Amino acid sequence: MSTQARYDDAIAAAQDAIALAAVRTLRLSSLGYLHWGGALWYAGEVTQAQPLVTQALALAQADGLRRAEVDSLRLLGSIALRSGEHAEALRLHRQSLYIARKIEDRHRESQALHRLGAVTCNQGDFAQARTYVEESLHIYRA
Repeated sequence: MSTQARYDDAIAAAQDAIALAAVRTLRLSSLGYLHWGGALWYAGEVTQAQPLVTQALALAQADGLRRAEVDSLRLLGSIALRSGEHAEALRLHRQSLYIARKIEDRHRESQALHRLGAVTCNQGDFAQARTYVEESLHIYRA
């Protein structure tokens, strides 16, 4: 199966989750938008992904889904970085890190630190990038 076919399957599954969520609960809706946007982002469709992930973030915040909120912020930060919006990427990843620490989710904390390392590396601050990545690795190994 081609990579594009897998993305198409992921998008269809996410759309099904959103339709099911309309009947049952908003919780599925947030995750559906997040995964749909994520599949589009990984397929290189950044401009199509951003509004879906923004919707996922809004739904996660409205429903108190902190982990989905962290994941949405992290993906929006990655979208901002790919779009060359370094300050926005930094802001989004810092917010993701803050919430991950607040909910004591070490895995998501490590991911946020890793993404902060990518942003600061792109900004040319290699010392700070190294600090972020080393902290991420320390958490990952723990």
